[in-house]
Amino acid sequence: MDKNNKFYKIMTERLRKKKFTHSNASNYYNKLQKYVMYPSIGITALSSIASFISTSEYVGSDVQNGFSLSVGILVSISTLLQSISASCDYATKSELHGSAAQEYDKLITKLLFEIELPDEEEFVKTMENSILEIQSKCKFIPPQFIIDDYDKKNIVNENTVLINNE
Repeated sequence: MDKNNKFYKIMTERLRKKKFTHSNASNYYNKLQKYVMYPSIGITALSSIASFISTSEYVGSDVQNGFSLSVGILVSISTLLQSISASCDYATKSELHGSAAQEYDKLITKLLFEIELPDEEEFVKTMENSILEIQSKCKFIPPQFIIDDYDKKNIVNENTVLINNE
């Protein structure tokens, strides 16, 4: 039984790391998506206004030409931002990492129940299959700086526990 408890504690920590890294990766990619899409939306709105003004009879032909040129430039910038968004696929990455974090959270809950009240014979095999399924659904690896951040915090926590227990 001691062997199982040690294994369950190791698995709990691994699952917590995966939940942390995928949750933070989801937030990171969501922010990147906003940084690209919000300016694109604003630029598109401005180009629509400029396009309307460029066809207005109430402004002179020089002003109309200036607005027409501005529309072309703004539309080009907006297209560039939308192309970046599509090629980087930040929204999909955010969604998949968020789903993975939720699934890892569910596994942590199941594991904690199994630690408290063991009742599944094939629990380890079930956990393994669940982890492999989550990994197959989320093919993106969290950014390395997020993994490093978790590791730094974990080392600090381990050192604090060691110092307090001595």
